[in-house]
Amino acid sequence: MTADTGPKGGAAAACPFAGGQPKPGGAQDGILGPLPGFRHFLGAPGAAERFQVDGADPRQSADAMAVLRRRLRGLALLMGNRPAHAAENPQIPSGYTYLLQLTAHDLVSTTTGFWSAGGPRPGVANAAGAPLRLRTLYGDGPGACPFAFAPDGARDLTRSRFRLSAIRGAPAATPDAGAYRDIGRAATPGTLGTRRGSGEALLADTRNDQSALLAQVTGLFEMLHNAILDMIPPVQQIRRGTAIASAASRRRR
Repeated sequence: MTADTGPKGGAAAACPFAGGQPKPGGAQDGILGPLPGFRHFLGAPGAAERFQVDGADPRQSADAMAVLRRRLRGLALLMGNRPAHAAENPQIPSGYTYLLQLTAHDLVSTTTGFWSAGGPRPGVANAAGAPLRLRTLYGDGPGACPFAFAPDGARDLTRSRFRLSAIRGAPAATPDAGAYRDIGRAATPGTLGTRRGSGEALLADTRNDQSALLAQVTGLFEMLHNAILDMIPPVQQIRRGTAIASAASRRRR
């Protein structure tokens, strides 16, 4: 991490997403100023809401930056050389890590990956204009992402339920309904497009198949969606109930 001397004389870490304060000549921290959409999705934070080290902002204080780096180096050493008697904390489920990754996918969808563009560059932007709307699961709905949803009937007039596939190891002939606990997948014979031999993911956001645990978290949300749909009476049943209620109301009159 490099540091620049900010307008107040403190050490401000250069951040390609930050933008920072204008400098003499119109230059700004980062690359061509701030890259929009990659931070502060709940609004620009106040001074008291920003990260601090012992009450000081490390972007503005060289002493706070030095303390932060020293502590991070110590943390890195402990992570790499953990004492033999140190035990894992069994109270922290690992699923939180992948739930956070799913949340991150609902916040950011980069137009061009930083690894491909060689880092933040002009033209790289966050295409997720509305964060935390579950677009990483639903995309733009069955009309735009039909492959992620199963047909509601033989005529395929509507789609409302997520596709689910049988987990690996389930009977190939007639798997039990409880075996359908994996995200929807499609076989792609003759190509190299299969992940771990399981087939291509039928997801609105294929990033959610980057790891087995992330795919399981995604499948959990899809199963929740399908279970909620099972609680809703079919349209025909609702219409029939409405007609019966209307007829009964007319008889009372």
